[in-house]
This record gives sequence, structure tokens and C-alpha cells, in this order.
Amino acid sequence: MAEFLQLIEPLVNPAEGQAFHVIAPSLPATPLDPLSAPGWAMGRTARAWAELMRRLGYERYGVHGGDIGAGVSGMVAGLDGDHVIGMHVVTDPLTAAAHRHFHPRMAGRLDEDDPVDKLILERMDAFSRDGSGYLAIQNSRPQTIGYGLADSPLLQLAWNRGEGARVD
Repeated sequence: MAEFLQLIEPLVNPAEGQAFHVIAPSLPATPLDPLSAPGWAMGRTARAWAELMRRLGYERYGVHGGDIGAGVSGMVAGLDGDHVIGMHVVTDPLTAAAHRHFHPRMAGRLDEDDPVDKLILERMDAFSRDGSGYLAIQNSRPQTIGYGLADSPLLQLAWNRGEGARVD
């Protein structure tokens, strides 16, 4: 959420024009919101956020997210489409699910004999092999990494650096 702090003020207090309400929940298992129980995958988070907006009384709202938040935002839009009037993501909402394990229906529709589909499957496999370690940890053992992220600025820095860029 820190990357949004500079954006929130102009939205809620613009120099001119329309002001907006901004609700910025953190993803579960982050230093700001450690988990007390397992089971907080993207679907549960999306349902919780849709319920939060309902309880706050919003009849219409937009959603925004990046990385895992893009996936959650896409699910919120799908779950609460009667109230979500727009969705903005800064990464592909399927990125979190862009390999065979997390998106078997999409992978099952691809033909390995078709050159384009074959390339897609190869990229899904490469993502599974080289790019989804942090996602696997967050999906399978969120509290394990959550405790370290809550307690260690060094781990927080290393974790965020690891998600955004590969260091060889």
C-alpha cells in the first residue's frame, strides 16, 4: 500500500474537480495485516473486500490492484459486478494464476501442436519454474513469510526486491 500513499491525497483532496472516497485495504498476511488463521487465498480476500464495501454502504465503486491485488480486484469485479463500475489493474489479473497449476482450465484449452499455444504453455511452465516462488509461499504458508515480513525490514526489502526484479 505504501506505493499508493502519494496518490491517495490528490484523490481525496484534489486541487480542483471531483473528490473521491478511497478505501485501501491491505492484502492478508502482510506486515500491516498478519493472519490469525489459514485459508486467506485470493477468492476469500475478494469476498471479504466485496463484503467490506457493502458494509460501508457503497452502492457503486471501482477497484484497483497490482500483482496479487490485480487478481483480487478482478475477482471482486466478478463477484460484485452489480456494484463494481470499473476495474483498473497495473498487472495482468491472471498473472498470479498464469501457469498450469493455478489456471488448469486455460491450460487445458491450449493445443500443444499449435505454435502460439505451445509458446503460451512454455511461458506458463517457465513462470511456474522460475517466477512463482513467492506466490507459492504466499498461497501455501502465508504466516511463515508474514511473521518475517512483519518483524524484519531487511526481509521486507529483500522480498519486495525479489518480486519485482530478478537479481543474477
